[in-house]
Amino acid sequence: MNTIEAEIHSALEDAGIWPVKVTTVLSPAWTTEWMTASGRAKLLEYGIAPPAENARLDAMLGMDIPKACPNCGSSHTEIISQFGSTACKALYKCLDCQEPFDYFKCH
Repeated sequence: MNTIEAEIHSALEDAGIWPVKVTTVLSPAWTTEWMTASGRAKLLEYGIAPPAENARLDAMLGMDIPKACPNCGSSHTEIISQFGSTACKALYKCLDCQEPFDYFKCH
């Protein structure tokens, strides 16, 4: 956490902004339910399937709702691994376009 704070201080000071005070807030914990429509759209543009609506409820109930492929939009997909390129993502494969993709899991 101190590295992030130091980088923010450095970037703002380099931009001529002084004094700088960084406040870290750890509670309540961030959740994907707070993700904006713009944030979801940016993930999709980057090729990562954003968390589905009500994804948290689906996960709590143990339901695996098909994830839409960010490449072709098909929901004809299958999970390959519970963990993708990072722990917050799962790896899926589209059965129509055959492309693998990351799905941003709900948190």
